[in-house]
Amino acid sequence: MAPVGPTVTHGNAPAGAARAGHAKIVPAEILGDGTMAGVIGASAIALFFLLIDAARREALYTPSVLASAILRGVPPTEHAGVDLGMVAAYSALHGAAFVAVGVAGAWATALRRASVATPTLAIALFAVLELGFLFTCAVTEPALLSAVGIPAATVGNLLAAAGMAIYLHRWPHDAMEEREAHAGHGGD
Repeated sequence: MAPVGPTVTHGNAPAGAARAGHAKIVPAEILGDGTMAGVIGASAIALFFLLIDAARREALYTPSVLASAILRGVPPTEHAGVDLGMVAAYSALHGAAFVAVGVAGAWATALRRASVATPTLAIALFAVLELGFLFTCAVTEPALLSAVGIPAATVGNLLAAAGMAIYLHRWPHDAMEEREAHAGHGGD
């Protein structure tokens, strides 16, 4: 893959010019890998809550009640039915938030120019996800904390952060090594 766009370099080298021995960071790779990490995280927590909701209440209860509170201002109730329109709206909002966190994680990892230890990355991602959830609930509808359940949200965010960190751990060094090997062979 040929590098495109501006690059991030290390040290005093100007942006757009990599020093010898330093591979270029490609923004498209950051966006692509961050998006994939976000999809992994969003999927992990969505599947976790699908199982939790099916066991505790009604499948898809959590995304329905979260979307109703966030988008309509409707407080959660135990007897609220599932609104599939709200589930779809929440899925899009939730996915976008996780992709944003994934891209930020990929970008931060790329700036470091080396893989971050998976546990360290997982802890950082978990902190962002958990604080984001708590802040969103506190601002929009504090009753969401009890409706969703803080322990369940914490476990879901741990699963999501772990999945994202495992995916991002290999990056960016795999992509850089691949380009360096390609460049070392005369750019075939």
